[in-house]
Amino acid sequence: MKPITVINSDRSLYYEVKAEIFLDYLKGVVEQLTTEEQIETSLSKAFESLCENEDKMAILLHMLMHREEETTKEVQEIQEFAVSWMLLKLLSNKNDPLTHFIWKQSATKLRTIAVNNSAFYNFYSDFLVNCVNMLECNSYPAGSEWKLRQISNDVTLSRDAILNHYKCLLSANDDVCHATRENLLRLVAQGNTAIWNEILSFIA
Repeated sequence: MKPITVINSDRSLYYEVKAEIFLDYLKGVVEQLTTEEQIETSLSKAFESLCENEDKMAILLHMLMHREEETTKEVQEIQEFAVSWMLLKLLSNKNDPLTHFIWKQSATKLRTIAVNNSAFYNFYSDFLVNCVNMLECNSYPAGSEWKLRQISNDVTLSRDAILNHYKCLLSANDDVCHATRENLLRLVAQGNTAIWNEILSFIA
């Protein structure tokens, strides 16, 4: 399968506004419900409706990126449920349209979600490790080249895209940066593959 490419959208502000409107709508829905089961069912249906096409998926993405100086407890709980719902969907079907959409997004957007939610960060980190493990580095007189070990239908990223994601994760002095660096150092120490050394050399 050909590695996916990143979407560069200039409609971020549009989707940010749509995401805020959708969050306000969901807050109103949740306020009218009385049981946890009702809330989970209603939210699940709402998020599923955002997976009909990429335009709607972008609203879900920006909803997860949304962060205010004083985020209300209701919004935070909706966002946390949204991440849990999305991760369950991504893990249950690795070729779901939502999976392809998520990994076409810029590293900056995904990092924003990772900062907001540790569960997404763990999923993000594991995905990058799996992408690296699907590659092998072949040496030639003129240099080296990374290629897929074998043909796979799973969504994956190219070598350059992987490096870009790691550079972005390490771009700020925060918990995400520290966790990523520790994870990379651990992988290098295991000595399983030379690829991790190459990644570390690019980001050191």
